Amino acid sequence: MFNTKIKWFALLLLASFQAQAHTDPLPQMSFQISLLHPFTGIDHLLAMLLIGMTAALTPKTKLSLPLVFSFGLLIGTLGTGWLNAAMNVEPWVMGSVAVFAALTWAKTRINPTLQMGVVGIFAIAHGAAHGMSLPAAPDLATTAGLLIGSLLLQSIGYAIGQLVCRSASLARNTGITS
Repeated sequence: MFNTKIKWFALLLLASFQAQAHTDPLPQMSFQISLLHPFTGIDHLLAMLLIGMTAALTPKTKLSLPLVFSFGLLIGTLGTGWLNAAMNVEPWVMGSVAVFAALTWAKTRINPTLQMGVVGIFAIAHGAAHGMSLPAAPDLATTAGLLIGSLLLQSIGYAIGQLVCRSASLARNTGITS
């Protein structure tokens, strides 16, 4: 019988191939549309939740992972032109969900510097993918909406990770698990 963690990892891996938030350029972009944009694609939604959860579950990285992701997202969004020419970002975006699920699963068993480097690389790909969805060069309001929406999702993931930590601690303290 499959371990529960393996089932979740497989589910996230399968979901990562459904990246659909970046298929067509949006005809108009505004703060509100870009704020909601991260919530509309399963790839970005899962990636942001997983980044937040990993940050909560990994004591040595805490808020570093969300900050690294946000900075990489900004770089990718602003550098869309040269990034798109240099690499096809969609496979990177799809693969990021599986990699972030592995980081969440591994928690403290991976070097924090390596975690941040991996998150930063995939964040740049996410930013480039979102930047390609924009009809023109991103303006301040559009970029701010994208970053705030991403940070909101990461915060939700962080809260979920905190609940997991508390539940595990409570279970250990009450003798439910060893």
